[in-house]
Amino acid sequence: MKVGDLVKHKYSTIHGQGLIVEMPPKSGPFAGDTSRCMIMWQCHGSVTHHSLDLSFVEVISEAS
Repeated sequence: MKVGDLVKHKYSTIHGQGLIVEMPPKSGPFAGDTSRCMIMWQCHGSVTHHSLDLSFVEVISEAS
């Protein structure tokens, strides 16, 4: 996985899809944690930012 990849939650616990914007997160409680990424997440018309563990997301479309 890399910045720019389009992802979804592997187990569909979180609906929608997201775009990886930081890897690893640069700020917040998980700053520098290489097992996490910051995702701009879109679901039901809203956009939020989430820090998620990489083991819970899978790539839908790779960035070129």
